[in-house]
Amino acid sequence: MRLFDRRLSAWGEAAGLLSKEDGVRIVWTVPFFVVVVGYWFPVFGQTDPDTEEAVLTPSIEPPEEGPKEPGEITAKEPEPAKEPNEPSSTEEESFEVGGWEEEEDEEEAPTLTVNGFIQNQTGVFVSPDENKTMFDEGLNKDLPTDHGGRFGELSMMRSTLQLEGDWNPNGWTGVHFLFRGVRSLQLESDADAQVPDPGAVADPKKWVQESFYTEDELRELYVDIESADWLSFRIGRQQVTWGDLGQYRLLDVINPVDSTWHFGPLESFEDQRIPLWIVKALVDVEAAAGSLEFVWVPMLDDPEDTVTTPLTFVGAWGLPPPPKQEFQSSLQIRRKVFHFPENDIENSRLGVRWKGELSDLTYTFVYYWTHQLTPPIPTYFIQPVDPGSGAGALQSLIDVHLEYPRQQIVGLSFDYAFNHPIGTVVRFEAAYEPDHTYPAVTSAEKYTDDYVPGQDLATRFTTYEKHVFSYGFQLMRPTFIRFLNPDQTIMLVLQALDTVVFSDTDKDRFVDVPGYDSTEVTLKKTKFGGSYYEAHQVTLVGSAFTYYLHGLLMPRVVGVYIPGPDPGGFVSGTLGLTLGTSWRAALGGTVFLGADPYKNVGLFRDRDEVFGRLTYQF
Repeated sequence: MRLFDRRLSAWGEAAGLLSKEDGVRIVWTVPFFVVVVGYWFPVFGQTDPDTEEAVLTPSIEPPEEGPKEPGEITAKEPEPAKEPNEPSSTEEESFEVGGWEEEEDEEEAPTLTVNGFIQNQTGVFVSPDENKTMFDEGLNKDLPTDHGGRFGELSMMRSTLQLEGDWNPNGWTGVHFLFRGVRSLQLESDADAQVPDPGAVADPKKWVQESFYTEDELRELYVDIESADWLSFRIGRQQVTWGDLGQYRLLDVINPVDSTWHFGPLESFEDQRIPLWIVKALVDVEAAAGSLEFVWVPMLDDPEDTVTTPLTFVGAWGLPPPPKQEFQSSLQIRRKVFHFPENDIENSRLGVRWKGELSDLTYTFVYYWTHQLTPPIPTYFIQPVDPGSGAGALQSLIDVHLEYPRQQIVGLSFDYAFNHPIGTVVRFEAAYEPDHTYPAVTSAEKYTDDYVPGQDLATRFTTYEKHVFSYGFQLMRPTFIRFLNPDQTIMLVLQALDTVVFSDTDKDRFVDVPGYDSTEVTLKKTKFGGSYYEAHQVTLVGSAFTYYLHGLLMPRVVGVYIPGPDPGGFVSGTLGLTLGTSWRAALGGTVFLGADPYKNVGLFRDRDEVFGRLTYQF
């Protein structure tokens, strides 16, 4: 792994690159916030971002903060030793309307608490630009294998301000809000963005910056109502988390995700979810030692915010252009038209979860009726009439239309905490999708409507609905390894994940990523006959993190490996630094590995980076 010795080296190089373009923008690279009053700076999460960040794909991030429900098991990070007379988190002061709240009035007087942080994240690509190619025998031509930005180019320059507050007028209601403002520089790598309508966008880099890197949004605004001891409601724009395996998204499927601004597994999942307007009801069933949760998404948000943002829309951390195709056509794509789920009551999403406790075992059962949040499925294309031809001939340019079909998700999970001497938390999650839609390979059969002279011609793509079963295990254990850390435990986390696709024939040819024939699902017959299946490569994930110097330093390392004929993965390391009660800093780097540049993590190869983060909490 190639790391810069100091974060200032990355910032200094970034400033050098930017000064020629716009001297005013150099101020964004100043890591110590000399102009924080005049700009928005990055802030992530409702808690300390250095101790709550997600670090993997799939995620093994520490559990997110939030109200604990009956029977919830939480595996905590190793805690740094407290300094003498250091106040606990429960002793921190909070500000109420009219002054500082008094301890004896804590449960009765209305209170207003506001906190937040400002943060800058800067990254630089460090992979050498070698312009490598590989020969494809099927296409009989060389294909590029380099992705991402050139050595020394910015991988991100993101500044965010986040404010969140809670108002509790009485003991049975509360209001929560979270505002986030984001600014980012234009990135050279975003010139490779696959803009849906290139004819309407003169500058892809500016389009990406304005569409995905700029934000002034009230991300969360909801009301909590405790109607009775056994019944409560949360109504408003919010995030709902049902799964514990994070970015593998087995059961955490309520909110879509926007990971366009950085490699998703390296950022907190809480910061990538897109909050939605949701009505949530929680019924406590004490007799059964559990609770029943109902979720209704009435689809009041902007349609494009109700699904996961496609990674083809950006260049720096998006998917590379897909040249590896079986089917070569004289037709060219003029634009892509995305049919996002409309604001209609018929498009509502509904879900229910039972969460219970059996002795030391916590378990859940989940059902959710939703849209397929990702990927968008190409369903047909339109070949318009050429207005310049008097005979009504068709153009060679086409408009491809993509949709988000309906689907069901059924799942279960359990957590079990083994006591000393095993001292391990075991998690299992599984999800079954009876109607997951897959796009076909580019050479699959297409169905063209009857041609009528002078009218646009529609051609429909082949799509497939398949049964999909996904599951994952996770082990978490705090362990003393004295020669590495004589004072604190080291949290060790292991995951093993898999997805199986079932089919009644091996003749269907479909892909995981639309337009990328390299991601074709390979089917083979089961030993028992009668059906076919495809087992995706097992994904293995490992992570370790700990504290040194009473919490002053927190190193973290993550490794992900996908075995198989075309193995891939990545390794990332971060060193967090606590500076007093308000300042947090981190330095890190990531190396990507992939045998095939157009499969799994190989799609991100040559995007090795070093990055830094500086946060001021208030």
